[in-house]
Amino acid sequence: MNLIVFVPTKNRNTRRLFDAIEKLELDAGLELHHSAGSLFRRLCQPAREVLAAVLVMTRREDFDEIFVLRELLADIPLIIVLPHGNDDLVPRAHLLRPRFVSFWDQCLQEVPAVLVRMLGQEPAGRLQHSGLHRPGRKQISKRNQLNGQKGGLLS
Repeated sequence: MNLIVFVPTKNRNTRRLFDAIEKLELDAGLELHHSAGSLFRRLCQPAREVLAAVLVMTRREDFDEIFVLRELLADIPLIIVLPHGNDDLVPRAHLLRPRFVSFWDQCLQEVPAVLVRMLGQEPAGRLQHSGLHRPGRKQISKRNQLNGQKGGLLS
């Protein structure tokens, strides 16, 4: 399972956002895409599943390119960050059925927090401060194999 981050423009703020997501240490691979074409090719791959996607649009043109991919994004939990000053994009953005919508000029620190809640995972920093360790999926499946248990709901 992978988390997709679409950031068409590389700048200090987008790098900060990506670093904040990376520091969460989620139980997922992290994929960074800088173009709609790259994102399209990735979404057309059936083999690897997508856990969620964070789509950051810094210009109206970025949103228009992503909106074309709406059918490929239909079953993926989304967080959308829209360009500032484009309130008219909000109704169109909701056609993508995101879990969270924000604007580029608003607090971007909300995005990692929403992502953690959306995926139902604890951020690594909170676990370290509490002294608790939450095993990842691989550790749980190894423990089940050692105990002779099968994974899954129906087994």
